[in-house]
Amino acid sequence: MTQQDLIEQFAIEQLLYKYGFDVDNRDAAAYADCFTPDAVVSGPGFEMRNDVAGPTIDMLSSMYEATLHCVHNHTHTIQGDRATGMTYCVASHIQNQNGQRSKMDMYIRYHDELVKRDGQWRFSKRRLEVVCTTTVPVNPAG
Repeated sequence: MTQQDLIEQFAIEQLLYKYGFDVDNRDAAAYADCFTPDAVVSGPGFEMRNDVAGPTIDMLSSMYEATLHCVHNHTHTIQGDRATGMTYCVASHIQNQNGQRSKMDMYIRYHDELVKRDGQWRFSKRRLEVVCTTTVPVNPAG
């Protein structure tokens, strides 16, 4: 592995972290910067094309008090200005239904296709594979 390979792998790793940070902070503009303009994001029962950031942030904001995406193992193969790979994530979702707070954890494998444009890696396709979920009650903060 060359020094340039390591630099590219690190840049992709930073994109993976940025994705989680931006979506958890509901920063639609920063989140949109993670994707190409013609991006496709899909998962169980949904597919979004082009403007994926706005609808994602709106949906998460309406359904959950908070989210926390913890990115774990990842591997990506780079070929020039394109890369493919997989990223593991545990995404916690705090919800309040009828005054009862709970935390739903989604155990996710992201199947990624990335493109490097203007010196930045971005997702061109991202497919969410939800391996399983767990839901537990949440105690009040404080």
